[in-house]
Formats: sequence, structure tokens, C-alpha cells
Amino acid sequence: DVIVSYLLHDLHSGATLYESIGAYDGTVRTEIVTIVDRNEYRKLMDYIRKVDPKAFVTVYSVSDMRYQPKIIKK
Repeated sequence: DVIVSYLLHDLHSGATLYESIGAYDGTVRTEIVTIVDRNEYRKLMDYIRKVDPKAFVTVYSVSDMRYQPKIIKK
């Protein structure tokens, strides 16, 4: 919840949540998928290390995407 809140309110990015089940032990977890730029990536990784140092993180490079530009409400 705190990571999703950080994405939405601090980085002004969207996120998609998936329920995932670990094949090894059947543990149900929430998977968060988001796309951020390089500057936001550094901030996000620092935040994740602070709030959940054992978080499993997968990073992909995106070569092309289509999206609506961010509108930051003040």
C-alpha cells in the first residue's frame, strides 16, 4: 500500500496491481507493475529499499510506449 501510494502521489505515476501466487510455497502476494522514467526509477528504487529491503523487483527496459502525458494536480 505504501509503495502504491508513493507511485501515485509522489511520482504521479500509474500502477497496475495483480494478485500472484508463488509456485514454491503458494503464498499470495500483490504484484505492482508501473512504468517510470530514469529519474523516477532511481527515486522509486531508493524508496523501495527503505520501506521493504527484501522486495523482489524485476526491471525491464522499454524501447517504445504510448501513453497520456502526466497531469500533475496541485
